[in-house]
Amino acid sequence: MKKMFLFYSSFIGISLLICSFSLNKFPEENNSGIIPVFENTFKEVFQIFNENCIECHSGDDAPNGLHLTSYSEVMNGSENGKVIIPGDPDGSELVKRIKGLSKPKMPLGREKLNDEKINIIISWIEAGAKDADEIIVQEEIIQIKKDPEKDIILFSDVNSIFNKHCIKCHMENGKMGTAPEGFILTSYNDIFRGDERIRIVPGNPSASELLRRIKGKSLPQMPFDGPPYLNSEEIKLVEAWIMQGAKDENGNEAPSITGRKIRLQGILTDKWKLDDIDFEINSSTRIDKKIKTGEQVEVRGIIGTNNEIIVERIKND
Repeated sequence: MKKMFLFYSSFIGISLLICSFSLNKFPEENNSGIIPVFENTFKEVFQIFNENCIECHSGDDAPNGLHLTSYSEVMNGSENGKVIIPGDPDGSELVKRIKGLSKPKMPLGREKLNDEKINIIISWIEAGAKDADEIIVQEEIIQIKKDPEKDIILFSDVNSIFNKHCIKCHMENGKMGTAPEGFILTSYNDIFRGDERIRIVPGNPSASELLRRIKGKSLPQMPFDGPPYLNSEEIKLVEAWIMQGAKDENGNEAPSITGRKIRLQGILTDKWKLDDIDFEINSSTRIDKKIKTGEQVEVRGIIGTNNEIIVERIKND
């Protein structure tokens, strides 16, 4: 009985030793550092593009002409050249952007892709960036999903519109170098930061310069390189977001803009009214003598405690 016990004890000990050796050896043979040993497919890569990239990188105004809506477009690259070099992830500009090694980091205005997603893309490129069945983005994937007349609209709902049409210029070191008029749109906090004049008046779309620019009521109409400009559905979504208080992505109210400076352009339709915007005139308001109703004017002022516009000056535009 004792011999039998010793036999089984020895057998179990040897088995555990073999298992331990195998478990230690397996990762060593298969571990290649950052990149997994298995090959990922374009279908898996495309799913990442679909979830994180194509809201900007699709359509006529894709940044630098880079479309990520099909295999052939991805491999064609951008106006600046190829973004994928098969077999060379480290030399592929797309990888440099999603890792933050080249600027601007991608996806623009979003959190960095997690390591798992980055590794899927790297694995696919290292294996040769092989083709798969051609995958085309269906129109419903990129259409606006919320109804501005029924749904609560948050910053996360309009941020994709800003990313698609505006951020290429309105960011640090953007397409035009310095952001035009210093207005940066890369995050919610940038829009409402306190060192710039305000372009969005929560609850009052008509008095919001951002909306007036994209509608063409203030000039130049935006985006600056349009047409194409924002379509009617995109404009309605931005307008609803402002009307509902310009809430952040978590539904929090916009910060107070009391005392912030504002500048608006438009037609003086009445004394004193700019298009359909009411504003307050007082004894300290400067009004150019030659101004007449029906003319294009510029109104400068500050925001009052109830988000009313207190005019400091009205002048010919």
